Amino acid sequence: MNTKRETPTVKELFYFSIPQLALMLCHMCISLTDLWVAGKLGESVQAGLGIVSQIYMIIILIVSFAGTGFSSTIAQSLGAQKPIRASRYVFSMLYICFSMGIFIASMTILGIFYLPLSHLEDSSLVPIIQTFIIAYACNLPFYYLMIMINGVFRAYKRTKIPCRTLFIVCTINFVASIGFGTGAFGFPNFSYHGVAWATTLSGIIGCLYNIYELWHSKILTTKSITSIRWNKKALPYVFRIGIPAALGSFISQSGSMLIMLIILSLPINTSSIIAGMTLGVRVQSIILFIISAIAISLGILVGHLMGARDYAGIYLFSKKSLYAIALLSCFLSCILYAVRYPIAQFMSEDANVIFEAMYYLNFACFMLPFMSINATLSGIFSGVGANKLNALVNVSSTWVFNVPCAYFFGVTLQYGIFAVYLTALFSCILSTCFLLLFFYKRTWQQFGLMANPSSRKIST
Repeated sequence: MNTKRETPTVKELFYFSIPQLALMLCHMCISLTDLWVAGKLGESVQAGLGIVSQIYMIIILIVSFAGTGFSSTIAQSLGAQKPIRASRYVFSMLYICFSMGIFIASMTILGIFYLPLSHLEDSSLVPIIQTFIIAYACNLPFYYLMIMINGVFRAYKRTKIPCRTLFIVCTINFVASIGFGTGAFGFPNFSYHGVAWATTLSGIIGCLYNIYELWHSKILTTKSITSIRWNKKALPYVFRIGIPAALGSFISQSGSMLIMLIILSLPINTSSIIAGMTLGVRVQSIILFIISAIAISLGILVGHLMGARDYAGIYLFSKKSLYAIALLSCFLSCILYAVRYPIAQFMSEDANVIFEAMYYLNFACFMLPFMSINATLSGIFSGVGANKLNALVNVSSTWVFNVPCAYFFGVTLQYGIFAVYLTALFSCILSTCFLLLFFYKRTWQQFGLMANPSSRKIST
């Protein structure tokens, strides 16, 4: 049977990305709500939230190896016109991802008291960090599974369902964070405790709603239940592409955490720098969310083409999309540079935090075009199952260049935060060059599900 299909256009990509953009904006609203309320509660709460966000990202990446592999295999199975196989991958994803989430969350809660928080110069951060880690660990299995199910709906091109889910989560988080965090709307005031647990509450509700939609939309049926024999044949490919992706992201994020520790070791007011950088990253994420929405949609469409083994279509479609996204990111970066001050001023009332956020955004606006190209190429490689390439570039640019240079120039030579931000910029440029090299040499063609001999033996 000929599975080759018509290659999408860039116009269709942007149209398909509109629901995904709404989805990412909901994620951004959740993130900015917590940051905004934390800013109202003080510099220490905002800095503590920034540190925990880095730790939480690492925890998410630990359990993401399965989800990353499943997203690609589901899209490729649909592209190869094998819907029952795709449904079985969805079922396997549910119990594997939730089990991993429960295990890692339990280990996180048990290990929280072994974190070296006593060495922090600002001791007021310790209870704040502990509270956010415990609340976010309890949220982890549900929030992570909700994100993975959203990826399933995207692979099936049913993008309105995750939009509804995130709107519900965003609304609950907004009301509960402001209400329980500041005592607004007649709610009891639990300060930063309320902000932390409001996020957990919204994640649990969103996860339960997504599971209901999976069954209601008939993506999950009785035929989705997998046997041990099927799993032995089907899951190795999932882990083959998922583990390098998660491992590469985990090692890269560990590098980002080490950069955070390097900043904390600088002989200056680190609380203001961390709070300002956290604010700047969240403002920067406004553009990155837009680019990421398009990149994720691109990965889905490329995954369908990979399942149909249309390599020429993937290359031409990806190249046109890459040019369009590069131009868009340059335009949006210029807009951000023009409005960076009023946005930072809106997000914080502390003059020192606003200054540090502005300083970070000066570098971020130059980094954004390169980060956008990286996100686009990562989406393409993820869609075709070439996550090893992403991992190789991310790990190399972070640990071979960024971390050593940040420490050497920032701490040893005492150039401070300027050197840390500048090395991050050059590290981003370096990774962009290598990802482009892999794309144009078409190294990614060998990684597809249908190109793998063992995967062709999987029934349905």
